[in-house]
Amino acid sequence: MSGPRTNFHKTKFRGTGLKKEVVDNFSRILNFKYMKNPFKYLGLPIGGILIDRVRSKLINWKCLIKFIISIFSLYYLSFIKASKSM
Repeated sequence: MSGPRTNFHKTKFRGTGLKKEVVDNFSRILNFKYMKNPFKYLGLPIGGILIDRVRSKLINWKCLIKFIISIFSLYYLSFIKASKSM
């Protein structure tokens, strides 16, 4: 038999959104190792630190968007004239 072959010692898989029992069954049947977080893809760490970095960036963007919305509301309120009866 010639051609590319699967190296079962290096092959890992990941089950996202599956129960632990299902992933364990696939792991046993396919003879693959289970991939845990964080893992490396093309030498880059995926998961763990990367997820924390993205989450922190999203939190910063969320704060920025809230700030911009509050500025716009103040800007539009500046066009309304206050009544003199106050």
